Amino acid sequence: MAGALPLVGAEEPPEGDGWSPRSPAEAEAVGAADWRRTWATVGVLCDDLSVSALALNLPVRSSSELVAGLIHDHAGFGEPLRLTLRQLATAEIEVVAGSVVRVCENPSVVGQAAELLGPDCDALVCVEGVPDSAVGALLECSSTAGPSCATTVISTGAG
Repeated sequence: MAGALPLVGAEEPPEGDGWSPRSPAEAEAVGAADWRRTWATVGVLCDDLSVSALALNLPVRSSSELVAGLIHDHAGFGEPLRLTLRQLATAEIEVVAGSVVRVCENPSVVGQAAELLGPDCDALVCVEGVPDSAVGALLECSSTAGPSCATTVISTGAG
């Protein structure tokens, strides 16, 4: 059928490293990021819409006018933005060299930064506890462009 999407699992993942999970339960045992990375080598993006990164005021260039436009429009108003793994995987985002990208753990920090500082806030990426593959992809874009990442650790005793 023309225009039909290939079935997930129609092609087996490579077994070069001797590990190829067949289900999400098996993947959880070794790590979801590794599972997604393994499937990506055969062109299958798993959960590319349900995995996202929360960011504020990112100074970027992108090969995708859509994604660059979203980022620039949100930054112009100082509004947080969720970028899906799908957007990050297809956009070839490059954070402007020399930029400072701050990293925080809690989405409430992003909300308060947007509320109090708006478009004047430094660039901010939220890891939301344990960084997922979308956050990893966004921070990888940041690290290859040469900006510095700044983190502040606040110990609450809870973790």
